[in-house]
Amino acid sequence: MYLRSLFVLTSKDLAIEFRTKTLFVSAVTFAGLLVVLFGFSVSGWSAFELHSLPSILWVLIFIAGYLGLNRQDDKERWDGALLGALMAPIDRSVVFYARVLSNTLFMVLIELVLVPVFMVVLRQSVPQVPMLFIVAMVLCTLGFMALGTFLTSVASASNLREIVVPILLFPLAIPLFLAVQTITQAVWYASGLGFLTAWWAVLVGYAVLFLVMPGLLFEILVEV
Repeated sequence: MYLRSLFVLTSKDLAIEFRTKTLFVSAVTFAGLLVVLFGFSVSGWSAFELHSLPSILWVLIFIAGYLGLNRQDDKERWDGALLGALMAPIDRSVVFYARVLSNTLFMVLIELVLVPVFMVVLRQSVPQVPMLFIVAMVLCTLGFMALGTFLTSVASASNLREIVVPILLFPLAIPLFLAVQTITQAVWYASGLGFLTAWWAVLVGYAVLFLVMPGLLFEILVEV
């Protein structure tokens, strides 16, 4: 019953997005424009400075991820979808995990477009260790979306939600950003791979922490 409810709620979010495509198109367009702007700004950079460009990729992904979270939360508030889901005779945590899963899937689709555009516009080669890059991307996306979904749920009743969420989200995501950008730079150029154990632990820890803790607290949050 739990997994079936999770599948139904996630399928609902995916069906709505595939019909309208507003979240996907707006986030990809905005992130693509940022890539083009970065392309103009790095034209005079040295080879050493260009070596740090893969780290900039995560700045773009985090911004696009926040836009997706904000748009998804707005849509649920305007249509009363969240209230309807909470009235269903299911465990409240299912609603949270369905939102995390749908947000993560949306973000993965955005990354599938954004990463190739980033490599083409900024003339970056393919990562030297692509499998580790994919694993890091999935873990980071899952952790960031879980954290963002939790914070949007906490601030959903606030009139200052558009200000409160980014003020909380980006500082809390700093360890996640440091971990994934360090790992990305190492696997992109296959350098220093033996010194990433601690950063992998941060990446996995964030994903686990913000998947388990909000799921336990979600029923209390929605009653506040």
